[in-house]
Amino acid sequence: MRRYSFSVLLGALASCATAEFPDARDSSIVDRADVGAETSPATDAMDSALRDGFGDTGLDAGTDGARDVGDAASDSPVDGAVDTVADVASDTAADAGADIPTDAPRATATLLDLGEAHSCARMSDMTLRCWGENLRGQIGDGLTTDRLVPTLVPGLAVSALGPGGNHTCVVLSTMAAQCWGYNLYGQLGDGTATSRPTPGAVMGLATATQISSGTYHSCARLADGTARCWGRNVYGQLGDATTVTRTIPVVVAGLSTVQEIRVGQNHTCARLTDGSVRCWGYGLQGQLGNGTTATSMVPVVVTGVALATHLDVGNTHACARLSTGTVRCWGYNISGQLGDATTTARPASVAVTGIATATAVTTGGDHSCARLAAGTLECWGRGLNGQLGDGGLANRPTSGPVLGLTGVTLVAAGGNHTCALMSDGSARCWGLGTSGQLGDGTTTTRAVSTVVMY
Repeated sequence: MRRYSFSVLLGALASCATAEFPDARDSSIVDRADVGAETSPATDAMDSALRDGFGDTGLDAGTDGARDVGDAASDSPVDGAVDTVADVASDTAADAGADIPTDAPRATATLLDLGEAHSCARMSDMTLRCWGENLRGQIGDGLTTDRLVPTLVPGLAVSALGPGGNHTCVVLSTMAAQCWGYNLYGQLGDGTATSRPTPGAVMGLATATQISSGTYHSCARLADGTARCWGRNVYGQLGDATTVTRTIPVVVAGLSTVQEIRVGQNHTCARLTDGSVRCWGYGLQGQLGNGTTATSMVPVVVTGVALATHLDVGNTHACARLSTGTVRCWGYNISGQLGDATTTARPASVAVTGIATATAVTTGGDHSCARLAAGTLECWGRGLNGQLGDGGLANRPTSGPVLGLTGVTLVAAGGNHTCALMSDGSARCWGLGTSGQLGDGTTTTRAVSTVVMY
């Protein structure tokens, strides 16, 4: 999902003709979360949604970024037009996508986060650029055309972001929140069930500090340490002790010291200031982490997790980085996404094999990654679309290095793709690329990283 004004695109090691999940494209299949939750765990785990890399906590890589090329907002005085994909392909290595003077000031990316099949980055000037699948208007540019390079979402000054399944939410510099995209279950929080391809205000949120989106629901942390959720609630994933779907935010019961909140397919988890973790919602694959497979409409304690410093939630699993540098995961494990050398679901947290110096963790649809203290990455779980970045197209139940990456400052995992910000200001993505979610101007699936063209 990347940006750059100075690099040519990396060649793909692998180009896979991988089909999109049909429900992400077929508006007649509206209840994709139910496919896994109410039929079979295997189908459920394949139903990728998610989002979130880190949000605005811990290692935000506040000054990390990359050149802003492929900018849909403006082009250079040279040709006065937005670059097309054909332009990108034919641009020289010197400008790699935008015909603008080399001495022109450019914003750099400071935060990166991924949805199921789209990606977003906050720039150093607080603007937002998104790319990838746009069938539901989740890019936010007013259209429904997939974007192969980062595209400006007009009119926003963003402090935190949370792309989801087919919608996107952000926190503004004012601490208000806005969402856009698919809205069948009220996941945009605007009091309606009407989808919209441009940002709209989330009702009742004036002091948000962090936000996260899943398949059909969204949640935010407020400045006072409480949390609000909205959208689909058939399994209690909003945490308000009901199963009533909500089109406006409601209070998560019993939480007053939330440090970070993360949203999955049908469950939600929060890290508290004491380093413990609570989860709620659908629990059949053990994704609530409390040692059972029961569903809960209110937060329950995740066992075996103490002094957590980072948290992320995938489709049907979750992982936390502890202060010791180790990582623990729980939930569904059909692709090895828990990293414990098995494919056995775990209703209580287990240690990820071989990870001892993690500084952060991220979870995708059915894969997970950790940034290590050395600035390298390790990933594990589903790899059939190259999302592990190890040059192969196979699942792996233990962690393995992402090829060719050093100096990583931030990592984020999406449905079937992964992206990283680098210390030199670049950003790189790998995995499924059929909707343009890798941001390199193509729809090529890649098993090694490629440069995002900002």
